[in-house]
Amino acid sequence: MNIQDLLCTPKTPRVEYVYEVPDSQASNDLPSPQPSPSVPFFQASTQSYDSQNSPRTRVRRVYAPLTTRTDRIRIKTALELGHNPQEIHPKLGYTLRQIQHAKDNRITPQKQTRGRKTVINTPTRRSLEQWLIASPSHRRVAYKHISAVAPPELQGYGKKAIRTAFKLVGYGRRVARKKGFSDDPEVWQERLDFATEAVSWSTERLFSQIFSDEVWAFGGAHTQSYVSCKVDGSDRYQAECLQHKYSKRPTWMFHSTIAMGKKGPAVF
Repeated sequence: MNIQDLLCTPKTPRVEYVYEVPDSQASNDLPSPQPSPSVPFFQASTQSYDSQNSPRTRVRRVYAPLTTRTDRIRIKTALELGHNPQEIHPKLGYTLRQIQHAKDNRITPQKQTRGRKTVINTPTRRSLEQWLIASPSHRRVAYKHISAVAPPELQGYGKKAIRTAFKLVGYGRRVARKKGFSDDPEVWQERLDFATEAVSWSTERLFSQIFSDEVWAFGGAHTQSYVSCKVDGSDRYQAECLQHKYSKRPTWMFHSTIAMGKKGPAVF
């Protein structure tokens, strides 16, 4: 297969329809009709214009398709090999203007940045990220308090500047989640074996099984804990991003069972 066919993608040419007046109607040899005394002047002029310009023919103009990044790479490669635009035009099918544009500009168009520039530059953002992941306690510090506890080279920045810096490196404030499912392989296997066996249970066997569950209620302040973690969620279940558990605080447990399709007694 020709390498040119592999690199070229099918393109749809740009088409524009332009209406033109036939030569037989565009001539000015015939005198224009005079308005009738009984017809207002603006109506007569409108009728005269329509009679001279209708019907109109439609002319189809075809423009060269827009070049892609692959096209501009091919043009630059051909120019670097010593071919001039007059040789590239008939061989590859690009116009001379497209060849000149690809020669004078980058392969990928570059847009000028708009808006305010970031206060924290890239090296400082990297240092801020390293400070964040250095200790689990740093992830729980709010943005407005980072300037007070961070090293001297990271101090002096406001809340919005720090939030923008973390956003550029892929971090954000999220609610600290509780501990997820068990990561013990033995527990995984026990649950899998039980589910595999229970799939084929009959209704009588299912009703004879007793299911129990428990719910814990914790005392103290009921507030959400926030941490700084990756926006893509890759570190949401790491130990430093999970909610702390305190063993010696007031708690209550509610325990209940389900048997024979009915709720059993609850224990508080």
